[in-house]
Amino acid sequence: MQASNNPIIAKTREKMQQASEAAEDAREVWETSQDPLLWKLRDTADTIFGETEQGYVKGEILRIDAGFDEMEFMQELRRFMIPVVISAFMRGDLEFLRTISSGAAEAALHQALTQRKTLGHVMDSRLLAITTIDVQKYSLEHGVPQVTVMFVCQHKQCIRNAKGDIVEGSPDNVDTFQYVWNLQRIVDNPAFDWEITLFAMVNVKLLH
Repeated sequence: MQASNNPIIAKTREKMQQASEAAEDAREVWETSQDPLLWKLRDTADTIFGETEQGYVKGEILRIDAGFDEMEFMQELRRFMIPVVISAFMRGDLEFLRTISSGAAEAALHQALTQRKTLGHVMDSRLLAITTIDVQKYSLEHGVPQVTVMFVCQHKQCIRNAKGDIVEGSPDNVDTFQYVWNLQRIVDNPAFDWEITLFAMVNVKLLH
């Protein structure tokens, strides 16, 4: 369609173009400026928005579970849920893990344990220590409040094949792994009050 030659419309179009360009320039300055004052302002804005979401999500969790306390939550994870789940993972107990996971976590666990079963590999299931546990953030995933936790475990790294031969590690080898879980509150699971929606792990050696 040919642009109108009406001078009023043309002037309006010119002003709108200038405003659009100015807005784009301002956005670029905001996102890329090296000005320390803008750095501080960006950090403050990110903090405010982050704290607002964190507070909202905590409120949603309290609405579901009025007794939720972060310290007690971490203690329960350390005493019960982490040892049970990690031991089940190392044993290859997929049936149990399906009952306490969903979404990306269930898919990742299924893939890892199915591959291990196909190869005929068996892991040493001894969990030696949980050295660190920390709540990383509260967030909304598809409108559902979730807690992201990071924890570090030490366990035997000895994998055998179907014949009992060692294919990785050794009986005396102790490795340290960092795990990240996303957890959402559930009220109808007989095993735990929380369901794992993300399950990730990495050998700490690979982080250095």
